[in-house]
Amino acid sequence: MEKSIKSFDGTKIFYKINRMDDKKPTMVFIHGLSCNITVWKDIAPFFEKNNYSVILSDLRGHGKSDKKADISFEKAAKDINIILEKENIKDAILIANCFGTGIALQCYHLHPEKIRKMAFITPTYINPLKYHNKIVNKFTNLFYNMLKKGLKYTKVKDRAYTYSDHTRDKKSRCLTLYLKNFKDNPLRTHLACFYQLMVQDDSKILPKINAPVLILAAEKDYYTPLQISEDLKKMIRNSELKIIKGMDHAMMIRIPDRISNLIHNFIKD
Repeated sequence: MEKSIKSFDGTKIFYKINRMDDKKPTMVFIHGLSCNITVWKDIAPFFEKNNYSVILSDLRGHGKSDKKADISFEKAAKDINIILEKENIKDAILIANCFGTGIALQCYHLHPEKIRKMAFITPTYINPLKYHNKIVNKFTNLFYNMLKKGLKYTKVKDRAYTYSDHTRDKKSRCLTLYLKNFKDNPLRTHLACFYQLMVQDDSKILPKINAPVLILAAEKDYYTPLQISEDLKKMIRNSELKIIKGMDHAMMIRIPDRISNLIHNFIKD
């Protein structure tokens, strides 16, 4: 069922919910930067077939949600919580991809009592540029200042944006996938998300997490390097790390069946 809510600041958030067994926790899927809920198209049905209720939402600034929204990890986490409140869900499992991991961490930080477990796919918890080589690191402040200035002057244009199916190009390179989908959301959305990644540092939240966490890392991920996932494993006490050999940052859409099975094995009691 398609629905929308007005969040705490008036932002319209689009989401889908499919209710199944109320005795099981609800699966809440949080997509990454520049995407929409279609990234879960080959994963969510697996859990519905296993009788889990599923919630999919377009993040603020993305998809069918309000394009002019102010974007931050905390604000997006509040959006998720308002959906949970509206649907009277008090027992959730968060499944987050890349940028969505920062939102999931903020969800847990704000309302740990509602989160039973979490699974992070190609995650990040801190500015990923810090994990790249020294040459890239030297340009971090330059990128930061460019993004900050860009956000100040970039406006959201009133026009119809494409709502792409993000699973359609399973064999495309990661960069190709991103560039193809660049037209789906306003420039300001991309800049704001990159800015959030630049200033992200959730290292203080990680040691406080008591919920079990599954970390799915791709061996050949050049966007959120493997070391990020390895450090997450060290800082989250009740966590397990699975490294998928030969896969890159887009493994969610490349091998959805394997990802679904790994998550299912982790969440089932």
